[in-house]
Order: sequence, then structure tokens, then C-alpha cells
Amino acid sequence: MKEIKVTVQNPNGLHLRVASEVVKICKKRNAKINLTCDNCPHADGCSVISLLMLGAARGTPVTIQAEGEEEKQVLEDLKQLFSDGTGIEEVTNMISKRMCRQNR
Repeated sequence: MKEIKVTVQNPNGLHLRVASEVVKICKKRNAKINLTCDNCPHADGCSVISLLMLGAARGTPVTIQAEGEEEKQVLEDLKQLFSDGTGIEEVTNMISKRMCRQNR
């Protein structure tokens, strides 16, 4: 079993879109993944509902544990997702493009 610690970067916390991305990553790898934060139960990385129940706001430290054949790879993928701000730049770019189109 391997473990990493990450921090929720997204201003809206670990919301539905972010949880969905976590589940996509977890389901494509052969490993059992659990996420935990202080004073909360563990969440199954393959369950959107379980992840949302963490209620992890921006700045919340999260521990991710993985066990299985691809534990190293899944932890690397999840670390990258959380370090990228879990989609902040994508949403900002999408909103900017929409605003540009509306102002034409």
C-alpha cells in the first residue's frame, strides 16, 4: 500500500466535476483507492457520492491511499489532478471564450 497527501486547490472544493475526474482516474487503474481528510470517514475513489460526502473545501488536506498492481500510477495521476487545481484553468478558459463570443 502506498499513500500521498494532496491539498484541494479548487475554489469550490471537491465538487461534482472534480469528483467525477477522480473516479475516472481510479476506475482506469487496477488498484483500490481510498481518500480521507481530517475528522471524516474514508471515501472510495470509485464512488462519486462517497467523494462528495467528504465535504472537502479548498485548502483541505487529503490523504490518498492506493493498494494494488497499479498503485504507483494511480497515485501519480491523482497527484497531477490535484496539483493542476483540478480544472480551474479549463473552467476559466471556457468562461473567457463564452464571454468573448457574447461580446461579438
